[in-house]
Amino acid sequence: MKFSQRFLALAFLSSLLALAASFSYGQTSRGTLTGTVTDSSGAVIAKASVSIRQAGTNVTRQTVTNEAGIYRFDAVDLGTYTLTVQASGFAKQETTGIEIQAAHTSNIDVSLKVGATAEIVTVEASAEAILQTAEQVRGANFSDHSIENLPITGQDSLTVAQLLPGITVINQSVSNSINQDGTFAFSVNGQRPRGNNFMIDGVENNDISVTGPAFTITNPDAVEEVNIQTADFSAEFGRAGGAVFNQITKSGTNSLHGTATYVYSGSAFAALNNTEKINGKSSVPRQVENNPDFTIGGPVVIPHLYNGHDKTFFFAAGQWDRIYGDAISGSLRLPTATGPNPGVATLQALAAAGCANAALYLKVLGSLAGDPTRVPSSIGLDVPSATGTCDNSTRTGLTLNTGLFVREEPAVTLDNNHIIRIDHKASDKQNMSFRWLYDDNSSVPGFNNLP
Repeated sequence: MKFSQRFLALAFLSSLLALAASFSYGQTSRGTLTGTVTDSSGAVIAKASVSIRQAGTNVTRQTVTNEAGIYRFDAVDLGTYTLTVQASGFAKQETTGIEIQAAHTSNIDVSLKVGATAEIVTVEASAEAILQTAEQVRGANFSDHSIENLPITGQDSLTVAQLLPGITVINQSVSNSINQDGTFAFSVNGQRPRGNNFMIDGVENNDISVTGPAFTITNPDAVEEVNIQTADFSAEFGRAGGAVFNQITKSGTNSLHGTATYVYSGSAFAALNNTEKINGKSSVPRQVENNPDFTIGGPVVIPHLYNGHDKTFFFAAGQWDRIYGDAISGSLRLPTATGPNPGVATLQALAAAGCANAALYLKVLGSLAGDPTRVPSSIGLDVPSATGTCDNSTRTGLTLNTGLFVREEPAVTLDNNHIIRIDHKASDKQNMSFRWLYDDNSSVPGFNNLP
């Protein structure tokens, strides 16, 4: 029994480490911080102690400068950091307000002043510090503040891409039939939409059947940053001939925080368009959309068992989109049940003669039947040979009378979109991230089939 328990525990730990290792390759959703440490004369300082601390989580990382005085932190989670550098014989220097962005290398050079170790020099990071000077990539990073303040089409934060040069939505009529906001039809620098690469937290999110993202995050409050690279991106991204779209989800911090939003849109705020006026409409067709969502994040704390401050964090987001509209109609051509030579009676006679498919069709139809006064049409049922037919007849002159059956149902679209993320600092050299996505969408009615 003890051996089995130890084996299961080892297997579980191994699976976690394997999963964590898989996440280590998804560094495209993180940033890099590097720089050179020198003294006041410009001479480099080797083996200086360098650390960074994230403001929201207090998670720290440490390293030392090499012989050229260079330090480097790769795969740094997004957020605001404080950089601390100290060396023997020099005053400790702290640089605050360093913003780390996805797929972005920030250069912060530090010049230490001679002084006592206990002395601390604090400086604020300049705006130039976040300029991309290490690589020639073209694109932009849209922070959560930009996403909150910009108009987001269809609640999809990827649509901010249209603000960048070289990105257009091709064939708008086609893209609207596929996706409301045209995300599936982004043409970047003249490339076809299939040439784009979509990611979430650095992990592939491409729809392999058509194009565009496989999963759409429709809660903008759940997105920390949208990183878009349109040209000259590094080889680690690969695949894309157009652009690389990377959405980074939010994570928890040491403080409990969250948002609650309710968005309403509908015909109450709309006016008749020209087509509706021509068709004699006196009021705008009814359509109401209620879209509540929430986010919540913080440390994982289990009273008397576990305190996740500075170590383990959670973030959750949910959205429930509800769209209701006026009844829309669709028509199906079905056998008639009334009028001269009704089609249902013809099928019943065939079913009685042993035609199994006719009996199955009648069972599917149930009480539904075509209206003989709505675009009536007769379908010939005769065949050139009686061999192999269900009633051993060529059915010469036999026809099936049909008419249109009109369905009217209210238009209802329901969508549930959820995200859960867990971040854990296992050690100074290992971080683990786990994310769960869920989306359920249903639309009623579908007029292309029988009920």
